[in-house]
Amino acid sequence: MLLPVVIVLVGLLPFGPLPPRLLQPHRASLPVVLRAESRSGLLHSESIRTYAPSLVPKLEGLQDQDLDTIDELQRELQPSVEYLLQSAPAAASTLRLGLEVAYIAHLGQRRRSGEAYIIHPVNVACILGQSQMDLVSVVSGLLHDTVEDTALTLAELDALFGVETRRIVEGETKVSKLPKMVRSQPGSQEAALRDLSSKEAGKAPKEGQAEPRPPSKSDIQAENQL
Repeated sequence: MLLPVVIVLVGLLPFGPLPPRLLQPHRASLPVVLRAESRSGLLHSESIRTYAPSLVPKLEGLQDQDLDTIDELQRELQPSVEYLLQSAPAAASTLRLGLEVAYIAHLGQRRRSGEAYIIHPVNVACILGQSQMDLVSVVSGLLHDTVEDTALTLAELDALFGVETRRIVEGETKVSKLPKMVRSQPGSQEAALRDLSSKEAGKAPKEGQAEPRPPSKSDIQAENQL
């Protein structure tokens, strides 16, 4: 249950010192900082092409500045996951794959503040790393919004990262949708209040009793806050 809690907290907290150019409103204006010889490039392009075809159009649209940004984000993440890099030789490759998939999937998406969306999952992964979570949990933090908000599918996620990561992301996606689902169900609190109102409206008021009124929108909102 830690992942949904971390996601909520990250949404409320100010972000750390992630790449400042991600705060700019237009990708076209992003400056290229790294020299070509120092750029890592896309390390898992073949795997992404093979197992996540839904991301191929965005992958083919990547520019040098996107590759620079991925490298910068990796440097921001690395101090929080150093314990994983030291204990598991394959962790570096898996984390890089998770970062590349998350970046490509969210490419072009921005939060209401104007920040690039990728900042949010990277912050989630950093907090999970600082909490000494295992590799699957940290990678799931990077990917937790991909299935809900991008073209990436659960089947593609499974093919790239395995069933355990898929289940965590799928579970978090269901949790994030739960409030909307509950409000739309016939048995929800709002529906119950409406049903109660209709039943009470059909009863004749007792002598000296005021005519009942249906609950107002403010009544329902107040009830939901209890």
